[in-house]
Amino acid sequence: MKKVVVTFVFVFTLFTVFGQAFSGGLTAGLGGNQIDGDKVSGFNKLGFLVGVYVETNKDLKSALRIETHYIGKGSVNNLKYADGSVYQAFKVSLHYLEMPILYRYRIHEKFSASVGLAPAFLMKSKVYVDRRLVDTELKSIDIGFAAQTDFYLLNKLPFTIRYSHSILPILTNTRNWYNSSLTLGVRYTIK
Repeated sequence: MKKVVVTFVFVFTLFTVFGQAFSGGLTAGLGGNQIDGDKVSGFNKLGFLVGVYVETNKDLKSALRIETHYIGKGSVNNLKYADGSVYQAFKVSLHYLEMPILYRYRIHEKFSASVGLAPAFLMKSKVYVDRRLVDTELKSIDIGFAAQTDFYLLNKLPFTIRYSHSILPILTNTRNWYNSSLTLGVRYTIK
């Protein structure tokens, strides 16, 4: 956690030192998640995203955005029986503090695209197999690639669609699991 705070302070100081105009705000969303490599397909695990962001050169065609947010990721496999009952055969709940660094390019007045890296720090995790908690060694840091589009239907409240995928496996053993998320959200610009 200490590393996260130091990184955030360093980045914030960088923006201040260079004296660029910047804006900031709040971000929130809901995403579908899956883990590639767990043999369960589909973005079936819902997860929330809530946090803050800072962006340089808000009014120019391109900008650098840094975010800090909580995001829930993972995977779930619910088996449905003929009688309508549901059995949860597999569930992974991952809770991250994520700090994406995105380059944004404004394609049109109402549309922009962003790409970048999304380092994340695992705060808590639980893995269930047949409703039993199992011990699974997950890496404490996940580094992902992120691509996002923003739709500026309202000036201070753009709607976002973001896809992110781990670059490195999230497990410490030989199985290759990769986080994959598709998030729909909104950003509110304070300044």
